[in-house]
Amino acid sequence: MPRPSLRELDHIDPTIIAEFRRTKQSMAIPEYLQKYIIHLDRAIEIMRYCGDLYKSVRQLMEEFQDEDMSFSVARSRIYDAIHYFHINNQIKNEAWNQYYADRFEVMADDNKMLGDMKEARLCMEKAHELRTRRDENAINPDDLKIKDQVISPDLTPERLGLKERNLRKLWLDTTTFLEELELDPGHRKKILKEAAEVLDADYEEIN
Repeated sequence: MPRPSLRELDHIDPTIIAEFRRTKQSMAIPEYLQKYIIHLDRAIEIMRYCGDLYKSVRQLMEEFQDEDMSFSVARSRIYDAIHYFHINNQIKNEAWNQYYADRFEVMADDNKMLGDMKEARLCMEKAHELRTRRDENAINPDDLKIKDQVISPDLTPERLGLKERNLRKLWLDTTTFLEELELDPGHRKKILKEAAEVLDADYEEIN
């Protein structure tokens, strides 16, 4: 079976490809390219919700395990999907770094075979830079840790710029206000309990 590529898709009318993606049927597209397009469609969907290159490759292999899809084939499908659908704004920078690091390593091997060791070295250095580059989209785990807050035992509301409130007076004012309203006993009791919670007090104890 021929090895599919994006170059072959470039020679097919986009409307034909779009129709096949919708119906999964076509008389104009060879069977091996039909499978290729299906792979690309699923690869792009996985990358959009996963964003991690390695996990996306593994997921694609799992979904097409009946075709014995290898890791290298799954990875190439992810790469081709990135090129074909232009989703650079949907993929984490780390995925792009790994993608181009792979490409630079291939270029390094090609230059070794051509005897251009200087260019091979430059490609390997670039690949290493991309492999070890920190993803600016990543979250530092230390930033998610709860920091201990040390509060002095003699801290007062005044030192925090707050006015001290007499909770007993606030409670009496609240009960007096509610007594002036025409409320049934059950409703009044419910409001008093809510007021006690706001004052951080125990209703039964206060009552």
